[in-house]
Amino acid sequence: MDTRSRRTIVSWKAHEDGILGLEEWVEASCLLTSGRDNKLNLFELPETLPILGNASSTSSLPSKSSPPKLLYTMDINALNYCRFSLLDIEAEDESMKGKAREKREAWVAVPNLTNSETIDIFHLPSQTRPHAAIGFVSSDPDTSLGRGALDPDKTGLVMFVHLLTPTTILVGTESGHVLFFEYEGRAGDVTDARLDAHAVKSSSLGRKEKSRWVRRWKEKIHREAVMGLAVSPSKDFALSVSADHQVVKYYLDPYCPEGSSRFEIFKINQLGNSSIHINGTGRVCAVAGWDGNVRLFSTKSFKSLGTLSYHRDTCHILSFAHRSSIPTNFNATGVHANLEIDSGTENGSSDEEEDTDESNEGGMRKMNRQALSRDHWLATGGVDKRVAVWELMDFEKRSVNKKSTR
Repeated sequence: MDTRSRRTIVSWKAHEDGILGLEEWVEASCLLTSGRDNKLNLFELPETLPILGNASSTSSLPSKSSPPKLLYTMDINALNYCRFSLLDIEAEDESMKGKAREKREAWVAVPNLTNSETIDIFHLPSQTRPHAAIGFVSSDPDTSLGRGALDPDKTGLVMFVHLLTPTTILVGTESGHVLFFEYEGRAGDVTDARLDAHAVKSSSLGRKEKSRWVRRWKEKIHREAVMGLAVSPSKDFALSVSADHQVVKYYLDPYCPEGSSRFEIFKINQLGNSSIHINGTGRVCAVAGWDGNVRLFSTKSFKSLGTLSYHRDTCHILSFAHRSSIPTNFNATGVHANLEIDSGTENGSSDEEEDTDESNEGGMRKMNRQALSRDHWLATGGVDKRVAVWELMDFEKRSVNKKSTR
């Protein structure tokens, strides 16, 4: 969809059943989608997009009769209604810098194909599965727990998964737990937690072997399933919501000292929340409520910043816009510093050329303003089949103004 004209650029049927998640793999110019049809699809996006709403520039885009090219599809487990987590490898590996888009690599984390309580990690574009059944707990009876006792390590279905780095994962579960896993081993190792667990039990020496994926910590604050889990852009904290009236803040340090608090609990007025997201600065979060309202909070103090009311039923999903990547060599007027402007003839440029230059400069300023404006956008979607786009105020400027008036 064109965010300026609100017109559809292209539409196509990506899945045979409902879509659970979609995310743009920006570095590879691809779109990744997952659906209730147990499929993970990768579509190739066009390289060119209209910049200033010029109708002629849309000719290079696919039409409704020509959808984006499906590069490949993979089988996944959609029983959990859990969406995937995508991590571009270049973001964590300096050796990948500058690779062409067709050579880009990424990790994708999804629930395990056969055990919905564990996690698989796939590699793109090879479609291989280097890590399987992360978080696996052996189903063999443990007599030390007593007959009929529940294994305390059982956490139910995986509801949310976030790949923080290639070696760390944050997981929200059906039982209300949030877990932090870290990988121990060489980067190229292929692991299967099920094999590791059975190897420990069948070891003739009775010696417990160290697992490749280690659970660093596990916290249970919510009494019911984790309904929303969001990670800050800096990946130093995460927020979770559930059916209760609590928002829990987790500090993502795998080696948190003994006795120190790993989390904070903030109580809000709304009982029942379905989603949470953190903006690009990491200072503001939005919480989607079962009552259809969206509530804004400071992620530091959790002071209320306002309430957005539009949806008639549960607000199911929300997302802040990605922060715009305006080049650093744009000056204050929005003109690119490296652009070479022809001075025309020796007697000076013509009026027509001057008008063209002014038009180009004005267009660049307009694009700059639009990009900055979209930094403050928040999109929300509800059970009422409505999608709303909100342009929020700049909360950072407001806080600066308050300090200056004191």
